[in-house]
Amino acid sequence: MAKTLMPTDGVSLAAEANRTWNTVEVDPITLRVIGGALNSMAKEIAQVLYRMTYSSLIRESEDLGAGIFDVNGRELCESDSTPMHCGSIPAYIRGVNRKLAGTYKPGDVILHNHPYHGAAHSPDYGVIIPIFWEGEHIGFAGCTGHVSDIGGNFPGLCMDVVDVWAEGKLMDSMKIYDGGVRNDMLIQHILDNVRTPEQNRGDLEALIACSRIGEKRFVELLEKYGLDVVMSAADRWMDYSEEMLRSRIRAIPNGSYEAPIGYLDDDGKNRGVPLKVAVRVQVEDEDVLIDLTGSNDQVPTAFNVPFEGSVLPSR
Repeated sequence: MAKTLMPTDGVSLAAEANRTWNTVEVDPITLRVIGGALNSMAKEIAQVLYRMTYSSLIRESEDLGAGIFDVNGRELCESDSTPMHCGSIPAYIRGVNRKLAGTYKPGDVILHNHPYHGAAHSPDYGVIIPIFWEGEHIGFAGCTGHVSDIGGNFPGLCMDVVDVWAEGKLMDSMKIYDGGVRNDMLIQHILDNVRTPEQNRGDLEALIACSRIGEKRFVELLEKYGLDVVMSAADRWMDYSEEMLRSRIRAIPNGSYEAPIGYLDDDGKNRGVPLKVAVRVQVEDEDVLIDLTGSNDQVPTAFNVPFEGSVLPSR
């Protein structure tokens, strides 16, 4: 089964409040078939990015994530590409929802890369497409990939910058397609403000194609089994994932486990001044606490990472 994001209690309550389907019993065979279909579509849509993108960062380093999500951003499936993107896209969706919830239309395509509102970091373009079924918004297809340049203070990845705006152009929940109508002027403005417009254009079209294939494949699954069956099966797979993970945690003896102290070279500005990384893992029954107390303080450069888009999914 493709990876799922275990919801916190808050996400679970939100999911119940916004649920658009009825929970039904799903027989084991259908459950497995739907699980396999979700797993396959996650792999397929990632292959679209691998094969279409211009940037070697996405094409060769597999610096991408792609998946299908419900209306609350819960992850139904995601590609097994770089671990840094596993579980990051739900934060993109929450960042987009804060501005656009209630305004989605069939044919919308949203571009987002704001690291204070869910993006892993600003060079990671996220493309989100709302999925509709029988006129109702029921989920999202989304993907993200690291593009070559976003027009910052320096070419490529900027570190020694004064703030997030100096890193490059920020797209905060921008509809590059609005109800199926392409905003060519906005896209041209974005490409006019980067050093690699041809690469970025190819990457952007690949990200759009990836999410569109995800939307198409998920709708095909709904056409075959219906919304109630598919979403009930997805919920069961998420429960199963949590059960399996917690059982593996219970197999670890309770206690505190500390990793050897590690260091990053520097913060990109103060050369030769290492940054300390201290990690302690506290295991108690079926719960795990990861404690970074003792690590280096925040630094004044772009070496810091967002909590939701990077730190939280990587726990």
